[in-house]
Amino acid sequence: MTSIRFGIEIGPGFYVGHFGNIFISDETTIGSNCNISQEVSIGTGGRKGARGVPHLRDRVYVGAGTKIFGPITIGSDAAISTNTVVVRNVAPGEVVGGVPAKVISRVGSDDFTNWTDWDGESPTEESTPSEPEPAVLELGSV
Repeated sequence: MTSIRFGIEIGPGFYVGHFGNIFISDETTIGSNCNISQEVSIGTGGRKGARGVPHLRDRVYVGAGTKIFGPITIGSDAAISTNTVVVRNVAPGEVVGGVPAKVISRVGSDDFTNWTDWDGESPTEESTPSEPEPAVLELGSV
């Protein structure tokens, strides 16, 4: 069973990799070129006055079995690993995984997302934070 209700704000290029058992709250917003796998729930969460729904920005990858709850934002170019539980904001370009979600790296979603709405060049090449280059010390320079 899948429940993606009419009226959800979804940007162009939305991609469902494997259809099945997907639930998305009707107040959630999803940016452009987001990818969602099977067994994903994105819904209302929180307590008392802090209840709300998640908002996914552009080019977010959501792995199979992931649960995302509450009034949080998943930043552009973020990637969420399989079977992760996300209850806090994810910064742009972060890769998170685990229960609860923890930052694994900051290489972003560029290698994970299936581009269906682009003009040939990944817009994340300049915007995604990359791992720092290792320092190279040449022999004789010391």
